[in-house]
Amino acid sequence: MYDQLKEIAETPGSVTPPLGTKPEHKQLPQRMRNMKAQSNRSKTGFYSCRVYLDTYELKVLQYGLKYIPARKFSVKAQLEEEIKDISNRYIHLQVNSKLIRDAIVQTICPFYPNMRKEEYKALNGLAKRKDIVVKQADKGQAIVVMSKEVYEEKANTLLRDTRNYIYLSKNPLWTTYKKVKEKLNELISQGHIPTKCSFKVYHRGLPKLPNFYILPKVHKKGCPGRPIVAGIGYCTEEASRFLCQILQPFVDGSPAFIDQKYSRHFYRVLNSTQQFLNEIENL
Repeated sequence: MYDQLKEIAETPGSVTPPLGTKPEHKQLPQRMRNMKAQSNRSKTGFYSCRVYLDTYELKVLQYGLKYIPARKFSVKAQLEEEIKDISNRYIHLQVNSKLIRDAIVQTICPFYPNMRKEEYKALNGLAKRKDIVVKQADKGQAIVVMSKEVYEEKANTLLRDTRNYIYLSKNPLWTTYKKVKEKLNELISQGHIPTKCSFKVYHRGLPKLPNFYILPKVHKKGCPGRPIVAGIGYCTEEASRFLCQILQPFVDGSPAFIDQKYSRHFYRVLNSTQQFLNEIENL
């Protein structure tokens, strides 16, 4: 890399065009233009709960939470050090390290923005805000923006329900991890799990606590939260995935599953709308 940077530094005019001229920008490929147009057409609705958002912040949120903004290629620290070293060695060449870096980055990974400059600024502003929470609604593709205080209050309302949640005095992660590992060893030694499949059930790496969050139910009065416990990285993740692969063929082929999902005989057909209204009144 040092030799390549040295060659760039010693070659005049190979890095940037002369001062006063604008560099030529490559036209956005047709495939990326189509992706941007499609993403603009698939904007989603959103709800704002006591939160002020400016025009560009609203536009960014309307792209949806699955929209991926284009980012500039990040230069590694090693490349920065190499450029600085060349600048110090060849002072008489008046090497501009920033121009060299930008030229290398544009050659390696050209940047095609898929949002406006103001939208990028609004996106960075939303990411830095600590007073709001952005979540997808429980039903549909709507996006909900609420204040952090409101979000925490809705989550604490669910956690205060002692019928479903209890307070623990210590972290049970490692105790559960040991119990799960002992049980898996027992199942493998007894032949219930084939030895060749043991790598599929053991957790790899350090386990993590499940992440608790809520999805706002905007279709219900008071906008309550639906509790979600994401077990990604938990000590039972691999074993659960392995068990799901085994049980899935039996679930799809069971008569009850087929009848409830596809069979017309599972449902009672009403003769008229009036019969439907009469049954509602009798509830």
